[in-house]
Amino acid sequence: MVWGAVASVGLSMVLGFLWYSPFSLGKLWMKATFPGQTYTEIREGGNPAAWPLTMCSCSILVSVLHYFVGPYLGVTSVPAALKVGLALSVTDFLANFPHQLYNRASLVTYLIDHSYNAAVFTSSCLCLVYFS
Repeated sequence: MVWGAVASVGLSMVLGFLWYSPFSLGKLWMKATFPGQTYTEIREGGNPAAWPLTMCSCSILVSVLHYFVGPYLGVTSVPAALKVGLALSVTDFLANFPHQLYNRASLVTYLIDHSYNAAVFTSSCLCLVYFS
């Protein structure tokens, strides 16, 4: 499971880099999240602790998923891991939707963020099972 956890964290970082890069959904996400600001303004106002906190958060998520997918559910096959990852993604999407409506935040930002979460949940479950 150690290699699965390492692969999960690494893949989450790579997915995030690709998902939010200016070459894919990054420009659309920035425009919806920070209306009226340029890319350089957003970059200058960035938080230097974001990268270490992201790594820490992703590691904690993978640790929780490791327990949930392995010992708790006893998932041992890749198709079952795919089902669990997608079920977690739908749960995350539905659980956070009322907050989206209440905050009146951008629907584009919500969809981009939660589709990334779905990719992370699913890929993490798959890595944890595949590499175990």
